[in-house]
Amino acid sequence: MAANPHISLDSAVELLTSTMRDPAKANVCAIRLSLAADRIDQALEACTSISEKTKIVKSYPELLRAGIKFLTFKQPPANHVTMVNHLTTCRCDFGQTGMRRLHKPSRYRIDGRVRVDGVTLIFDAVATVSNCLILSLADLTQHKFRTGNANTGEQRWPQRPEDLLPNGPKDSLVGLEHWVATPRLGYIIFKLAGRLALFYVPFAREVFQSPNFTFALARPVQHLEEAVKFYGEGDSSQLARTHFFTYPVMTIFEFFDNLVHSETRQFNIMITARGSWISPVLARLTTILSTLPLEWSKTRSLLQHLTAYANADVDPVIGVATIKFERELMTELQYFDELETAFDAMVEARKMGCWNITCSSVLEVIHSRLCSKCNLIRFCGEKCQKEAWKRAPLPHKSLCAKIHSLKESLGADDWSLLWTLDFTYAQFQVMCKAKAVDTEVVKAIGNILSALKFRRRVFLDDSENAGASQIDRLLRAERQKLALQKLEDLRDSLGDQSDAVEPWIWCQARH
Repeated sequence: MAANPHISLDSAVELLTSTMRDPAKANVCAIRLSLAADRIDQALEACTSISEKTKIVKSYPELLRAGIKFLTFKQPPANHVTMVNHLTTCRCDFGQTGMRRLHKPSRYRIDGRVRVDGVTLIFDAVATVSNCLILSLADLTQHKFRTGNANTGEQRWPQRPEDLLPNGPKDSLVGLEHWVATPRLGYIIFKLAGRLALFYVPFAREVFQSPNFTFALARPVQHLEEAVKFYGEGDSSQLARTHFFTYPVMTIFEFFDNLVHSETRQFNIMITARGSWISPVLARLTTILSTLPLEWSKTRSLLQHLTAYANADVDPVIGVATIKFERELMTELQYFDELETAFDAMVEARKMGCWNITCSSVLEVIHSRLCSKCNLIRFCGEKCQKEAWKRAPLPHKSLCAKIHSLKESLGADDWSLLWTLDFTYAQFQVMCKAKAVDTEVVKAIGNILSALKFRRRVFLDDSENAGASQIDRLLRAERQKLALQKLEDLRDSLGDQSDAVEPWIWCQARH
């Protein structure tokens, strides 16, 4: 069917914006909110590229501001329930001309359901607003806030940290927690939370500081359990499984992946420390995903990572955790593509912060600028760029030369295309073949970026322990020594197979 003829896109945006600005006083019902959201969805679905979609959502900055404030508003749980109940109650005056038409959908629901409750309708609007916020952040690099247009008076979102999260990182997380607590529907919010964590470091840190990892792990596990239960007991039709198994699982694993990229060490420690929470559902997912098609390959890869850390062998006396990746699992990674991994690493690197591994401002809200030669790696200032230029064993000088060589091989126009929102790995493969690019150089760049990320984590660990007492430092050194000994013992037990398995074994000292 065509777009709802009873409401224009501007009217739909205005309805949602005004409601989210003051939901307690809103004189609108869940049905109208859902239909307004669907009108926006239809406008986005008509776009042929992500760039077109971002252009639309960025043209409605007041919707974005009202949306982020609404979704992150901190209030007592009882007040949140009251607000949702208020919005689900229809008070519309059907004696008003045209009101009944405003309650009539223009198309069938994409989840195939004919009857839905008011909370589901509210989450239709929540999902649409979340998607608009995500699209608006899609073309921004870490901590790169927008500027207003003095000529037009346009106030694009977000322009500063207070505009991004008007309630602050800590209170915003509490506000989001109200939404994720909703069974079967709340998983929607994790997609937005993951994008915020990648863009804004203070928010990522707050996610890991939530009591008992409630937001970072406990709630996601609950939604995974719901999805797995539905897969085994619910409607087995393809449409139902898509909406109540595929979408929740992929959304939560995308959230986990974003946390890995934003705070790798904290994420691994969290999974190891709370392995008992997540191990049962991971085991069930391992069985289910083994029967699913290739499109689940990246989810399976992260699932194996989580399983290894969740089942870590922790010595209760010395606090050392040994993480092992089973050989049988690793042989199943036939879909692993080193070139694709390198491409993803480059795209990620260009959007993130300073790449000087000893940068002292990594936790500050500073937008890093591109190296003028390689146009890929970022530094927060001249000091960090100079330090990184010759820093052994991974100096930027040699990496910069490799990237510059790749950039010259592709040409300026194609190099610029790499960083556009709609550019894909498949297009990169075609581009490399057409330009006779040495893909081994691309893989080498990817490997160096991975090594730099690892060394950065090591530096952060060392910095964190720099202020420890002498006794604490001695204990930490002893733990590391024992961890290395455990690794050597494990290698000896593997005999001739140790070389093949070694890259997948880590020993991690827990603090």
